[in-house]
Amino acid sequence: MHGHHRRVPKTMELSLLTEIAILVDYYMCHEIVEMFAENWIASVIQEDEIEGSDCQANISRLFTSWVFEKTELFNSIVYSILKLAARPIRTDLPLPSTILDSLEQRRQSLTQRFLDNLYGLLDSSWSSDGGCHTECTAMMLGMLIKQMLSFGLEVPSPMGRPAEEKSFLHLQEFSTQLRSPRWHEDGYSYSHNCSFKNKTDCWLKTISKVDICHGVRLEDFKPGAVSPKKKIKKRDRGKYLS
Repeated sequence: MHGHHRRVPKTMELSLLTEIAILVDYYMCHEIVEMFAENWIASVIQEDEIEGSDCQANISRLFTSWVFEKTELFNSIVYSILKLAARPIRTDLPLPSTILDSLEQRRQSLTQRFLDNLYGLLDSSWSSDGGCHTECTAMMLGMLIKQMLSFGLEVPSPMGRPAEEKSFLHLQEFSTQLRSPRWHEDGYSYSHNCSFKNKTDCWLKTISKVDICHGVRLEDFKPGAVSPKKKIKKRDRGKYLS
């Protein structure tokens, strides 16, 4: 700001970049630091590190990319957060509450798709034989219950959100890797062919085609893209400068 450009560092840690982003956002001095922001962001935010980072580090990256309006980076971080976050998305950084609320609603919506289908599978196994032998249904039900409990899901289904939340990625892996009981019917040398794969393939394919970032890309929060009822409001940013 004072023309001492030669003394401006070309690289920095994510924590320092986050603090600078808070100042830039508060004083609305985006243009004056724009020429340095490219190098700063490139030095601390690597695409291949995003998925391997914890949620809070990615929230810091998200805030920085929002302040400097890095659309591609923002959307990439959103994708990673929604796939990997297993807890409510919160931060003390001055991100607009609309962004945080929308991300959390989207996270819950995505994980609920798996939960609805898994508990639907549990209920159908519990209440009917699915057109097969009672013995088969009993073994499938027992195997499903054991795997759900081992994974940390409640049985029967809880009222509201689960006590132990799971990420989209973990639920996807669990649903894909459900193990079916292996057994032989009397008089047959080959294994009985009922499996969880036959029951889950359809909805797993449907979920795999879901646009994870629907409604929560950077362009969805720009002026004109936000509905009047969800007008973006920034948090009280003064406390971050104390």
